[in-house]
Amino acid sequence: MAAAAGEDVPKRLILITSGGISRPASAFADQAKAFVFHLDRETRRLGAHNARAREVLLPRRAPGNGP
Repeated sequence: MAAAAGEDVPKRLILITSGGISRPASAFADQAKAFVFHLDRETRRLGAHNARAREVLLPRRAPGNGP
């Protein structure tokens, strides 16, 4: 947690995994304001594992182009 602490120099913590993350790891990521992404090895797409990551992902399709 010390590595993520401190407001004097903002840090951008990013984790990219091809597996899942545990509940304690998810709680830590939320507390550390980290971005946690999932890499799908078959499609090579990133998905979000937490709300912070969902905020920065681009839409998968253009708005208004179907469901």
